[in-house]
Order: sequence, then C-alpha cells, then structure tokens
Amino acid sequence: MTQAIPPEFGANESGTVPQVTDKTLALEARRGAQSAFEELYRRHRRRMFRLAHRVTRSREDAEDAVQESFLNAYLHLKRLRGARKRGPGEPPRACSSPVFFASPRR
Repeated sequence: MTQAIPPEFGANESGTVPQVTDKTLALEARRGAQSAFEELYRRHRRRMFRLAHRVTRSREDAEDAVQESFLNAYLHLKRLRGARKRGPGEPPRACSSPVFFASPRR
C-alpha cells in the first residue's frame, strides 16, 4: 500500500513511498516536520476518538480528550526516546487525560 507523503520523508517523483511507519513519522516530527505530525494525527484521531467516546460517553469530552492528547504529544516531541510496547491491558496514553476522569459517566 502506498500513500502520498511529502518529499521530506523520501517520497519519489510521484509523491509516494512504501508505507511509512509511525516511528519514522514521529522521528521526523521530532526533527520539525509538521507534515509528519499531521500524518500521525490523520492516522490515529478516529481511533482515539472512538476510545475516548466509549470512556466519556460524550462527544464533546471525547473531542477535548483527543485534542488535549495530540497537543500534549506535540508539546513533548523533543522528549521522544523511542517506541515502547504497552503491556496487556495497559491503556493508551490518551486515557490519562483529565477529561477522561472529569467526565460524568452516564
């Protein structure tokens, strides 16, 4: 599967490369490539929203949690040390957002 990727990720003349990994995008985002962070956002926002919505049961709170999670990730890109596998049953970092804990569960 190929996708359009900006040239800073090594795209060929047609603007496509083999599937770029999240790790590669995260490292490029850390180096300042805003388009890499945007691609990570496009890849993961829906899944994160579904998880946040299941937890909060509120569209608005879920949107806030996703936005806060991505903002927090962006602000802390320089601290990126590499990928870490989550243990079984360990929730994604997005679940640590205060929005998850402040939202009333209906």
